[in-house]
Amino acid sequence: MKGMRLVGLVFISFQIIVGQNSAPATSEEKALVQVENDWGDAVSRGDPSKLERVIADDWIGRYPFYVLTKAQELELIKSGDIKVRAVTTSDLKVRLFRDVAIVTGTDDAQGSYYKGRDVSGRYLWMDIFVKRNGRWQAVASEETLVMSK
Repeated sequence: MKGMRLVGLVFISFQIIVGQNSAPATSEEKALVQVENDWGDAVSRGDPSKLERVIADDWIGRYPFYVLTKAQELELIKSGDIKVRAVTTSDLKVRLFRDVAIVTGTDDAQGSYYKGRDVSGRYLWMDIFVKRNGRWQAVASEETLVMSK
């Protein structure tokens, strides 16, 4: 995750290549970085199966070009309406507050398409997670396009 948002949405948000200064320190931070990586992988492969448990049923994603529910996000990935050739993530930060976490980053997306429209560019994004039944679930995501290509 994590991708979009339009393009950054799930799929952008997430192919994470972490800079040296952003390396997670705790096991919880590492788990959240893995969730983000899995989200990006799901988008690039067009396989949302890893996200079924990661995205909460009440999740909402706000992207530059649309707002999505969990079902809509998963369908966009599955249908291939979101495609990403290459995404580089930087400035990844994980902030923990007991059972709530905020993960932020910057994505530079190239060859990114939403329903055939090129949405490549630089995106700032934020995912909010809540720990439920021992696992992290995304409850809200937001992405902002700061520079189109």
